[in-house]
Amino acid sequence: MLAVLGALVANGLITILKFIGALLTGSAGLMAESLHSLADTTNQVFVIAAVGLLLGQYPVPPYEGRLWDGIASITIGVVLAIVAFYLARSSRGLLLGEAATAKNCAKILEAVKSHLNVVDVVELLTMHLAPKQILVNAHVNLKDDLTNNEIIQTIAEIEETIKKAEPKVDMIFLETARQKDSNVPLPMPQHIG
Repeated sequence: MLAVLGALVANGLITILKFIGALLTGSAGLMAESLHSLADTTNQVFVIAAVGLLLGQYPVPPYEGRLWDGIASITIGVVLAIVAFYLARSSRGLLLGEAATAKNCAKILEAVKSHLNVVDVVELLTMHLAPKQILVNAHVNLKDDLTNNEIIQTIAEIEETIKKAEPKVDMIFLETARQKDSNVPLPMPQHIG
């Protein structure tokens, strides 16, 4: 019985460490693994309790034992259903390529517009690749009088400013054009976000 209890304690500690790792890294996979370990540890508690009853350490009339088994089975089912719901809910947006939040988009848009060589942001599209990883795709109109070297420098500075404003941004794709060369004369508000 000591080995079984030792395994329970070890599984409990592993579950806690996985939760800590998932929270620190934001990894959806590690969070799923944490919840799976929690379900396993909970099941182990019920098994230990059932073994204790079966060994007669806690005498229980047969009717009450069957009632306890039923309650334990329902409880396990409820725990697993809650875990499944949570995982589906938290993973749904990532699987569908969810856009960054309005707050994240506002930070990114402000970072781009803050550069002196930017005339306007025509289009800003974002997508979560992971909980803490955002892809940015933007179409930016620049001042007409910039040289190619100034455009290259401006792009590098914009990318640096975006990453400082929103550290979750991992990948940036900027399409730039001088205002006079742009085939899109006005920003598209429905494409900002």
